[in-house]
Amino acid sequence: GRESHHFVRAEDVIGREVDKKVIIERLLDSKIEENVAVLPIVGIGGLGKTTLAQFVFNDEEIKSYFEKKLWVCVSHDFDVKTIVEKILESAKGSKLGSLEINTMINDLHKEIDGKRYLLVLDDLWNDDSKKWDGLKGLLKGGAIGSRILVTTREEKVAKISKTIEPYYLKGLNEEESWSLFKQKAFEKGQEPENLRIKEIAMEIIRKCKGIPLAIKTIGSLLYF
Repeated sequence: GRESHHFVRAEDVIGREVDKKVIIERLLDSKIEENVAVLPIVGIGGLGKTTLAQFVFNDEEIKSYFEKKLWVCVSHDFDVKTIVEKILESAKGSKLGSLEINTMINDLHKEIDGKRYLLVLDDLWNDDSKKWDGLKGLLKGGAIGSRILVTTREEKVAKISKTIEPYYLKGLNEEESWSLFKQKAFEKGQEPENLRIKEIAMEIIRKCKGIPLAIKTIGSLLYF
């Protein structure tokens, strides 16, 4: 599923430079009081929240700032034990054998306590604040400057988890949409010489409302 792809080539990310810059500024803001602050990225499905998080995760400035970088795809099952297990797998780079929850919690503390870490919780749906507090309690041993970056479709999830104002991701503008469409629909991303094709393409793009997933999918289907 989504686990394997937190490696995204920068040239594949169109129209997200500003978003990336703002998110990095918020993550590295030295005026934040809590040791472990939480920044949600909020937006509808297909906008590229995960891609943007990957783009941030792989940034050089982020790499040099955080001692540990951890990536967990949460999706629908918000179970603290499962999430702790996934964090450990991300930290160790390998699958775990079956462990007791207490053993895992001890291991988690060894991995993150006193370290400045960045944890991405991708695709979070849990809007039960008790469950969230349970997980957050296990993560608060990080050194000052630790951050949790959450991606979610749900504003309620963002409200429960945030300590930093959520970042609302928007659709791409027309120019960015066209760049992305060209990449997928035309040989080597070249602009078509036939103006009629360009007109048709623009009409299709407008219907996509700036949603990258829609633009990419239709572009690929229409590969001219």
